[in-house]
Amino acid sequence: MKTLNKSLLSVAIIAATTVLSAEAATDAERIRLLEEQLSQQKAMMQQQQRMLESMNVELKRLKVGEPGTVVTTPTTQVATAEKMPVVVTGDELKTSPLDALSVNIYGFVMADAIYDFKRVDPNWDDTLRVTTIPTQDGAYGKDGDAVFGVRQSRLGIKGNYGEDITFMLESELFGVGGDEGQTTPRLRHAWATYKNLGAGQTWSNFMDIDIFPNTIDYWGPTGMVFYRNKQLRYTFPLGEDE
Repeated sequence: MKTLNKSLLSVAIIAATTVLSAEAATDAERIRLLEEQLSQQKAMMQQQQRMLESMNVELKRLKVGEPGTVVTTPTTQVATAEKMPVVVTGDELKTSPLDALSVNIYGFVMADAIYDFKRVDPNWDDTLRVTTIPTQDGAYGKDGDAVFGVRQSRLGIKGNYGEDITFMLESELFGVGGDEGQTTPRLRHAWATYKNLGAGQTWSNFMDIDIFPNTIDYWGPTGMVFYRNKQLRYTFPLGEDE
């Protein structure tokens, strides 16, 4: 009986030792497989990173207008780890320099029909200019006169090239100077800017056009500078957003 018990105990010990050895071998194999999978994933990620860097370099080269070339970027399929070539040509991503150009044409036609009960200076009868009101009767002829005109009509073009360059060209039919009182073209604005530098003809620096009242008539209130002159101007920014 004692011999049988000893035999059973020996068999149990051997079986337990075999099971523990098998479990240890299984865990070691799992760890090895996991390490191999992790290494494969790292290799694929590194290859994808190199692919993205190559595409980024090609995109920057195309933006500066260099001749187009063919770039082959390999990608990795997760299941089979096979490399597939992806071809990107410069002609497919090429953009035109005119894409940054924006141009707007604007203007209006204004027809005036006026009856002047008290005659003002005939050269300014299309609008009310305070300084043309006579101080004595009959200074500009008999009272009562009908006026028809389109002198306040306007046409202009303005636009920009990217964010740094702007331009504006504007004219009207309100003749002044030697053409005072005539329906003749007159240049209002011929202005261009590059960043903070501007050149041409536009509103005087001593006039803030933004405070000019919204009026239909050509002229505004007394005291407005209402002056445009030729100038070369540099505007100093006062903040980061200007």
